[in-house]
Amino acid sequence: MAHGNGGERMKPIEFTEQQLEQARSIPRKSMDTVVASATDTPVSYWRELRVNGMGPEYETNVSGKVFYHRDSVLHYIHQHMKREA
Repeated sequence: MAHGNGGERMKPIEFTEQQLEQARSIPRKSMDTVVASATDTPVSYWRELRVNGMGPEYETNVSGKVFYHRDSVLHYIHQHMKREA
């Protein structure tokens, strides 16, 4: 199975009010898998944001686990919400 996106840019996710509400329940510092699960988004989305220097503020611990700050995740989601026409 081939990996990668063939040079195409990642399509940004437009978050919903429900996803924002779900994200409010994550701990103050959460692993990327927790953020992905809480927002019904793929972990690969958050990973790609990091690789591209985008997305919410995060920390990497000595074992390489990534932790996001809840406030930063909420801010990111709010900035990328679906806009009602």
